[in-house]
Amino acid sequence: MENLNGNGLSQTTDRDRFEKLREAADLMWPGAGAWSCDSWWLLNKYVWDGRLAFNGIVFGLVPYGHAMGYYRPDWNVITMHSSLLPEYRIHGGSAFAGGNAFALDVLLHEMCHQAGYQFGRYVYPKDPKVDYHHHHCWTDIVNDVSKLVGAGEFFLPVYKRGRDSKNGRKNVRLFRDPELVADAQSRGLLIAPFEAIAHWPHHCRTDWYAPRRQASTHDLIEEWKSISLNRVRQNVA
Repeated sequence: MENLNGNGLSQTTDRDRFEKLREAADLMWPGAGAWSCDSWWLLNKYVWDGRLAFNGIVFGLVPYGHAMGYYRPDWNVITMHSSLLPEYRIHGGSAFAGGNAFALDVLLHEMCHQAGYQFGRYVYPKDPKVDYHHHHCWTDIVNDVSKLVGAGEFFLPVYKRGRDSKNGRKNVRLFRDPELVADAQSRGLLIAPFEAIAHWPHHCRTDWYAPRRQASTHDLIEEWKSISLNRVRQNVA
């Protein structure tokens, strides 16, 4: 019997179930559907030792409009923006201009959100109007995954939760903590703007995509492994 969490979501990924969802995705989005599911499987194995639970990937519009992807925790489903499809064109261009490497980073970003929720690393906000999507919990996940995917410098969560008053209402905001900033600087860590952390890993390797437009997910992961191994060697040298 499947192991289900409190939301009724599978804690494991059954291969037969995966293949059925992969087939359905490829019927809807030929090529891209199979690629996204296969890439999810490979990323899950490499970054999370196969511990994430699969419940489907779809292509379409996302709730926030500007984003390239979205993870919905109550459904355990990842949405990839339609502009990532090779045949999709809007205003004469496509987000798929970045090719497989860019699309893979979008998928990786959403899988980090998935891991945050599935492994209990996110503190789910009691107030549904409060967005904790990209704060301390997210930054900690980025720190961990960056080491495996060669995504530039590591970030230190220098933000603290606080409250301010706006339009007569109290709103949760993120404030830079001077002590955390000083500590990060003393350790030579990159202190990124909040917007950059929210758009990781795209902001730190924009020039990386063009030469890898046609690269396979397997080859990209092998490149990440090589980068990570070289970093380990440098640190112990």
